[in-house]
Amino acid sequence: MDVVGASCWSRPTLLFDTLAKAPSIAIPTLIIHGDADEIVPFRMGERVTAAIPGARLLRVAGGHHGDLLQRAHTSIVDAIAGGAAGPVS
Repeated sequence: MDVVGASCWSRPTLLFDTLAKAPSIAIPTLIIHGDADEIVPFRMGERVTAAIPGARLLRVAGGHHGDLLQRAHTSIVDAIAGGAAGPVS
């Protein structure tokens, strides 16, 4: 990760501390994350998914931080409708 990316990512981590909270989530969880997200790196989506028991990850190819529905509307709706039936990615 470059300096700009590292700097950009350190502030939200301090504010939200998502990874520390993730293991306590005890409901079916679907993480929807674009692999081209320039604000929250895709690797963080993978890490959060791994930290939440039973969570599933839907990777949106080419998805940025704010265009996931435009890029993968049908896949997202299908994943949500499918509930916790099984792996998505």
